[in-house]
Amino acid sequence: MSTLSAEIKSLDEINYPSKVKWFIVIFACMFLFVMSFISFYPIGDKIKEQMKTHLANVPGCRPDFEQIRVEWFLPKIVISDLVVPATCLHKVGEPLKFRHLTLNFNLLSFAPFGPLFKLSTDLSGQPLEVYYAIGFGGQLIRMDQQKLHLDKLSALLSENFKMQGDIILDAKILMDKANLKDVKIYARSKNFAIPPQSIQGFTLNYLKVNDFSFKANQEDGTQKLMIEEIILGDANAPVRAKFSGPVQLNEQMLSFSSVNIKGEVFFSNNFKQENPWIDLLVGPYSQKDGFYQIKLGGTLGQLQPSPL
Repeated sequence: MSTLSAEIKSLDEINYPSKVKWFIVIFACMFLFVMSFISFYPIGDKIKEQMKTHLANVPGCRPDFEQIRVEWFLPKIVISDLVVPATCLHKVGEPLKFRHLTLNFNLLSFAPFGPLFKLSTDLSGQPLEVYYAIGFGGQLIRMDQQKLHLDKLSALLSENFKMQGDIILDAKILMDKANLKDVKIYARSKNFAIPPQSIQGFTLNYLKVNDFSFKANQEDGTQKLMIEEIILGDANAPVRAKFSGPVQLNEQMLSFSSVNIKGEVFFSNNFKQENPWIDLLVGPYSQKDGFYQIKLGGTLGQLQPSPL
């Protein structure tokens, strides 16, 4: 009798997983319905109308695309020939052009709980993959081991400071409506370089520093992004640097986020000889073991260095 009772109990325990299976079946049916709806409904025209309505007050920001279509093999939504004006990113210059932007259904997300999608596209020969989830608890944007070629992303990067090399990026951004809740970023490179450019009126020659690392985390319940480390240069690099500190985020305009970062910078003797103007810049700064002690204040859009 005890054996029979144990068997009956084990059968009862099967009910919970079966409910989960029914939930998945219902969710899959809803997804197929939505995909079918998109296939026959002129959703592309409706989206264009909504874009014009919501962006009417943003001067010069008029994204456009050729069409939206559904592909049933590995179910996905494809947006072709997407054009995003530079003004939408508060920049001046040529628009960003994406030959295709694909949104693949990628099972479920549990934090937040809801559908998970993989967004794939190509920008100037740079493949990009971003995971996006929306559901109870907000929205999630995630990039895993994404290899970025910096020279191909010049349209997205700062116009005041040029960079080259390959970056491996891991990023997680969790949002509640329009507010940031959790941010984790880790970027690193072994072939980082700074191409020739003018900085504060001084000409900088090609600079190969190799090692680069950037780690940042948002403090829970605040709009403060803590920069754990910015490390630049290996042991043989002509320039080495290390910085850390908080950034008070301005979610409406990130370039206006206030900065309070402290660190140190080292210049090799050969680098100083090739760039004698360096002594003019670092003259006011104190040294510790050959490293100049520097504080970076101001905003992300306009950093202001000062002595510690």
